[in-house]
Amino acid sequence: MKIFFSGGGTLGSVIPLLAIKEHIEQKYNNTTFFWCGTKRGIENDIVKKQHIPFFPLYCGKLRRYFSITTVLDGVGIIVGIAQSLYLLKKHAPDVCISAGGFVSFPLHVAAKILGIPTWVHQQDIHVGLANKLLAPFASCVTVSVSELQKKFPKKEVCVLGNPVRKNIYTGDKNKAREIFRLQKNIPVVFVTGGGTGAIKLNEMIYDVLPQLIGKCQLVHLTGKNRGSKQVVNLKKQYSWYHPYEFLSENIHHLYAIADIVIFRGGFGTITELAALEKAAICIPKPGHQEKNAAYFAEKKALITVSENTESQILVRHITNLLDSEKKRTSIGKALFQALSMTKKEDVESLLDSLLSKKNT
Repeated sequence: MKIFFSGGGTLGSVIPLLAIKEHIEQKYNNTTFFWCGTKRGIENDIVKKQHIPFFPLYCGKLRRYFSITTVLDGVGIIVGIAQSLYLLKKHAPDVCISAGGFVSFPLHVAAKILGIPTWVHQQDIHVGLANKLLAPFASCVTVSVSELQKKFPKKEVCVLGNPVRKNIYTGDKNKAREIFRLQKNIPVVFVTGGGTGAIKLNEMIYDVLPQLIGKCQLVHLTGKNRGSKQVVNLKKQYSWYHPYEFLSENIHHLYAIADIVIFRGGFGTITELAALEKAAICIPKPGHQEKNAAYFAEKKALITVSENTESQILVRHITNLLDSEKKRTSIGKALFQALSMTKKEDVESLLDSLLSKKNT
């Protein structure tokens, strides 16, 4: 069997597909995977480390407004469809799967033309433009939570939960201490701005460091080239501050040792936190991440903080959580209950159904 994945630009549309890949491999161990992504996206290295052939697609960004850029993007989409038709004819996949991202659009259009079944997964609470356009002619649409079913009124939608990678469950606290040089018996706060980092989140963390002296040790994924000079100075000033630009490995060890996770609002991170029942503070980026945060905050499954919040308020939330194991446990359990993890059996059933539709 052959499967084409598509997604990239950020890790939001990449991580769930890697988790789906793991589910597929458990039953179909002779499957060959391919990946279409962006030329300079962060997914490039991650996919190649999985030994998946990677094909960058030339694709203009899907926009909701008209300008000269929109015209140029339209040309890019046509080129991307042409590239996709060539790749699909050459490799003849059985199924194409995406979890959003504008780079998926040309591939799935080409798949429709060639009669190849397509599966579109919607994880974010807000449906992006790519999935809105892809869903009407997708062979299968799945969603992470039941509330999303109404966003696709003309499709039969399956509530799949959200997929999570198996290694997330295998974190080791002792390995985390060794790898990240962490002290025993001192609380750990893990801060991540996602695969590409987040400047505003980074600035908030820099501001609160002086107020966290003696309260915790902090591991901070800043993103590549995100204020590197300032980070170097802060690392010298605070021995308990451990910044890293990006980690493609060992994040599961950080999750294992973290007492609190502070993050930007990506649904992939929410899924991993839910799987591990971790207490978290979300500082969402305006837009779809705010909607993700609001959905889970309403269920008392996250603490949300605006990116315009004063530093002392963020410090108060951090210290309140560090001081109360009961509160951390309550928030973590609420998040676990609010989001189901995708079951291997459901992926297998969906895939069998899609395979039966090929060229029909």
